[in-house]
Amino acid sequence: MPIRDRYIQQRFDDTGNPEDPYTTSLQNLPKDVNGIEGGIERLWMYPFKALGGLRKGSVRLTQQGFADIKGMYRDRMVMLAHGDLDSGESLKRFSQREEPKLALIEASMSPSETLHYHIPGRDAFPMPLEQSMPNEKRRRTNVVVAGDMIETEVEGDGPITRAIRDYLGSFRDDADRIHVLFPAAGSPRVVEDRHRCGIDGAETLLSDGGQILLESWPSWDFIQKSRQNSVRPIPINVTRPNIAVIGWPAHLEDVLASASIRPERDRSREQMRMLFGGLCVRCKVTQVDLEHGVHAKDGEPFKTFQSARPRRLDLNDGKPDKRPTFGVNVVAEKNAWGRIISIGDPIVALEEKE
Repeated sequence: MPIRDRYIQQRFDDTGNPEDPYTTSLQNLPKDVNGIEGGIERLWMYPFKALGGLRKGSVRLTQQGFADIKGMYRDRMVMLAHGDLDSGESLKRFSQREEPKLALIEASMSPSETLHYHIPGRDAFPMPLEQSMPNEKRRRTNVVVAGDMIETEVEGDGPITRAIRDYLGSFRDDADRIHVLFPAAGSPRVVEDRHRCGIDGAETLLSDGGQILLESWPSWDFIQKSRQNSVRPIPINVTRPNIAVIGWPAHLEDVLASASIRPERDRSREQMRMLFGGLCVRCKVTQVDLEHGVHAKDGEPFKTFQSARPRRLDLNDGKPDKRPTFGVNVVAEKNAWGRIISIGDPIVALEEKE
């Protein structure tokens, strides 16, 4: 059974409504999706996982997902965690879900191509590449991320930690328990099976298990139109995508098995094939009001993800997965590693999942 029919059946089982808007959108997709063309409209990286994203005109595809075009700064290469390093217990990740004011820390790249983060009311602090690279001399600790136990390196009393703790300490009393973590040297982490699409060697750093998150503007517009009793403007980057696509019909990405990207800056080279894994499970971090750094009282867009979107079709710990979704996790085939994609590149649907 084609995957779109499975989603249609799931939505009917959940809602009892044969005219459910999501169902209707899937029924309106062409029977043959091959050749449906869209374009890459925006690209983002999130080098520091819990903080603001970095808009990019071009990025390099790597074994570990997105990097800047020089292949230096990587997506989700730094994270925050909370806990007592001396307790012997694993740390817990610390994100905008726990502290929404982290959303107010914005990223930029200096003319010298050093990443900076801008804290409200304070001087920007740099994140030099050498500071964020693995260092065997650092203390190691474990942290739990999306159910995975990950070995990481702790910055300790370094400049990034001091800047973050100084900011958080102005409104929290546990800032000294917040730690800056980097991937541990010699501890590669493979992409979660459901998102790896059989690509051996596909890795991720400190993500929640996927590698590259793709969303489309028509699907986001569907969410905006489906919201009830909420008129607050919500930008798409509250969902922290890496790629935003225009020109596709809504929810096409939900059913695709693969798509190709044609690099406009290098037309002489072959197209790059992207494989589509599982839908991205959403959490309450999507309720953060990015402008004010608070959890929005209207609960959006998380609330609409729950009511208007399908669930994953596979099981979660042996049970039906009831978590809401938006966007899809994708990986690039190996022959695309090292190549550059840019805003404006066409992205063409190839085939639908069974």
